[in-house]
Amino acid sequence: MALQNIDGERALAWGAIEAGVSVVTGYPGSPGTNTFTALEEMGKDYGHNTEWCVNERVALDQAAGASQAGRRALVCLKSVGMNVALDTVMVLNMTGVHAGLVMVMGDDPGAWGSQNEQDTRLISPLTELPMVEVSDPIEGRATMKWAFEFSEKHQTIVIIRLTRSYSVSTAEMEGLNPPATRTSLSPAREPYRFISALITVHDSHTRLHGKIKAIGEEFDNSPLNEVWGSGKTGVIATGMVYTKFKE
Repeated sequence: MALQNIDGERALAWGAIEAGVSVVTGYPGSPGTNTFTALEEMGKDYGHNTEWCVNERVALDQAAGASQAGRRALVCLKSVGMNVALDTVMVLNMTGVHAGLVMVMGDDPGAWGSQNEQDTRLISPLTELPMVEVSDPIEGRATMKWAFEFSEKHQTIVIIRLTRSYSVSTAEMEGLNPPATRTSLSPAREPYRFISALITVHDSHTRLHGKIKAIGEEFDNSPLNEVWGSGKTGVIATGMVYTKFKE
């Protein structure tokens, strides 16, 4: 298969198709928009549904419904859009998801296309959800596929954080290879599972803390982690900061 030069956001879109995504929702905002538009462009060929929504919370609500119905779903938004979606996030973190649900969330250091320079990494401990960063398009494509599997295993939203530097980066990679069959689960029909109310909140939050412990232990041994070089002194870096540091 011939190599193609692919940018970071399209690489994420390819990873989503290869993971068997069924529903893609979002609200315009850069970085993050180009992942949605790439998936919108390829929807007719690969059979997934894409929809721009009236705001980011509605986008997440629709994706959560798809997940509960057993279909893998992706939400594309940016940092200030994550603020809009928080009301739903702070319930979904406790109820959990069913089929894989991944959020592509773009931060914008330098405010190239944003109202602020918000650092949304602090959202991860606030919401008690796993967040990963990607350092190049090849890793982004692989991470997207991993994220859907991880989401289903732990019944949690997985957030993939990117920045403009990642969005405009490029890499040569083999062409798109969609799965022969789309991953799907039977709809989740457990009574009260997705209802967060007085009688369920305490148990749901306790269960979430158990998830966090298991997720943390798995992250410690994740194949996404890499040790480069040797010696007694090290520097810990993530995402495009790691790539720039190597350069």
